[in-house]
Amino acid sequence: MLLRLLDQLSESSDRIETKRTMFAVSALCRQHPEGLSEFVAHRGFETLKHIMWSTTLDVQASIVRFIGDIAGEHSGDAYTSDDTHGDNYDDHTYNPKLLRSLANNGWCNLVALLFEKVDQRPSLQEDVLNTLLVLNPVCAPETIKIRHHLTHTAKTLMGLYEADRENEYAKEIANLATRTVAEAEYIANQTTLQ
Repeated sequence: MLLRLLDQLSESSDRIETKRTMFAVSALCRQHPEGLSEFVAHRGFETLKHIMWSTTLDVQASIVRFIGDIAGEHSGDAYTSDDTHGDNYDDHTYNPKLLRSLANNGWCNLVALLFEKVDQRPSLQEDVLNTLLVLNPVCAPETIKIRHHLTHTAKTLMGLYEADRENEYAKEIANLATRTVAEAEYIANQTTLQ
């Protein structure tokens, strides 16, 4: 069934059909290690990468959300607190094989590039930032490359929050952008020290 869904994703040009198929793939893989194994065996990540730039921004964001969810779900939570400096980072709780596979398949660059496209769309920014945060152990260099854009986004969103204290969502996304940069810098510094 998963193979048929991946074929459908490859062949579909209809946005709604693609989103529905993506939802079905997600349901078969999330919290189902055997489903994820089948997804990987049928080159699911490569299929998603192939359709990534031939679809709409909202479908791209749902693909990236799926990647982040799968990586986080099957890796464990590497952050033991909300410490924005990453002092409690523990890379042993991640599934290094899955993260390396994503990095080797170009997902670090794809996710970073997508962040630059979702400017002014906070809900899509949130999806991309959460994925960057999960992928930071293998994608820190790519995150650092877009640090200026992430920092600018955080400042812009904090400005929106300052202008309208009711806009808590802007503040949340700004903090997420700041945390993503801080943890990428921490990881990069740890790698340099080793």
